[in-house]
Amino acid sequence: MHWIYRFRPKRVRVKASQEKKLPATNANQIQLLQDVIEMLFSSVEPPSYIEFSENEAGFRFGSPTPFHFCILKLGRAVSTLNAVSHLYERSFTQEIFTLVRILSECTTHAEYVAQGVENGQIKEEVFKYVEAYFNDARRARGMVAPRNHIRQEKINKAVGRFTDEAKDLLDKDSQLPEDIEDLDYLMSLPSSQLMSDVYRTFSNYVHARYPETMDMFGGRASAPHLNGMLGTPKDQENLETITMFITAVSNAAKLVIFKFGVEHLIESERRFSIWLRSGF
Repeated sequence: MHWIYRFRPKRVRVKASQEKKLPATNANQIQLLQDVIEMLFSSVEPPSYIEFSENEAGFRFGSPTPFHFCILKLGRAVSTLNAVSHLYERSFTQEIFTLVRILSECTTHAEYVAQGVENGQIKEEVFKYVEAYFNDARRARGMVAPRNHIRQEKINKAVGRFTDEAKDLLDKDSQLPEDIEDLDYLMSLPSSQLMSDVYRTFSNYVHARYPETMDMFGGRASAPHLNGMLGTPKDQENLETITMFITAVSNAAKLVIFKFGVEHLIESERRFSIWLRSGF
């Protein structure tokens, strides 16, 4: 759960290069997550191609459940990690941070639904949210999607309570990285507040706010970087952010697997079993 305590990027200058591959450790973690989510998808009935009308068609699940909701959100998160890894190659910082907002939303919403499962039953308000999500199944021309949105603040509070419970059990001297700045202060804050801070930070990149857009002027150059920011302090900041959200997606996936009791779907393969039992 410690990813929310890591968002204090360091300013480290690196040498310029034409392309910067994501470190193998990170790339392998993303591939493992992709393999896990693909295996979870293979455990459910595949969607069917439905023609709603002459101009409207698409794949839809026949009888989607909260589990379908969670693996869809996790699937979108892993797809986003793969996209971010390509943007990292030329250090497209603002585009990375825009997509990271999707990662933040997908992981917390999957966790929110998974936490609503107790002894095989799902809480009524969570079920209604999932039901409304899947009832929004059509996109005819001119159709406005119905509002079935839960405020992110509510999601953060629900997920934050779970994180705070886990945080209280942590031995911060051995279970948290040593390089987290202001650790005591961060540990004293409610997790929901930290999650909201992170969400708002990345939302500023989505909406191209003034200070965030001016990040294009990073490094020594006086002109804006319009084709990536390789060779600026943003390189290290990008890597730290990507690493943080690989952890977030991994933790969300583990929570979903445990809450829905589907460990058996992946434990037959040793690398998945090791990952699943490695803790949050």
